[in-house]
Amino acid sequence: MEIHLSETSGFLPSSSTLEEVIRSNRAELHGLDPAKTYYVRTRYRDRWGNYSVWSPQSSITPRYLPNMPAARAYRGTSDQTISTKAWTTIQYNAEDYDKRNNYSTSTYKFTAPVTGLYQVSCHASVSYGSTGESAQLRLVKGASTAIATGPDSVGESHSKVAHPTIDTAVNLTAGDAVFVQVFPSAVPTDILHGNDATLATTVFSIRLVSQD
Repeated sequence: MEIHLSETSGFLPSSSTLEEVIRSNRAELHGLDPAKTYYVRTRYRDRWGNYSVWSPQSSITPRYLPNMPAARAYRGTSDQTISTKAWTTIQYNAEDYDKRNNYSTSTYKFTAPVTGLYQVSCHASVSYGSTGESAQLRLVKGASTAIATGPDSVGESHSKVAHPTIDTAVNLTAGDAVFVQVFPSAVPTDILHGNDATLATTVFSIRLVSQD
């Protein structure tokens, strides 16, 4: 089957509009712009090389984005000191990547560009001056709504560093802003930084996995 594609309604199929030739009744078209409407016509060819008449024109609008929203931020340049024993926003102030510019290194928030299911992974290295201390992370939407909370992590005896994490999937609506907070069991404490994205252990990554 030949699949012809055009951005112009009423187009006449030609070699320039040929998108794909397949041997089944199902096709996946890639690299389309979700902001555009495309028009499609098809025709079949039998084993003897005879073509069918052209199908009526139909229209499609891509459901998934060709450049899916995804960002990975980390704590860079210096440690973040926390002096209050309360939920405190982690300042992920450097980026490894941000495919659609949805993360802010000044507000430390990721704003969902589309409604859908997002995979979230948060990590922090929380350093204490003594052993036995712990820390916990939570993912916050809007001003103060916790939508995911990770387990309490006790610091390693040899390094006195706790490594709290969150690994989850959350449903977000377009425009929702999310950020990560930490609750330390003692203060003062430091959120450790990395000199680059490879060495960083305080990391926040998020990506769209399914768009509604």
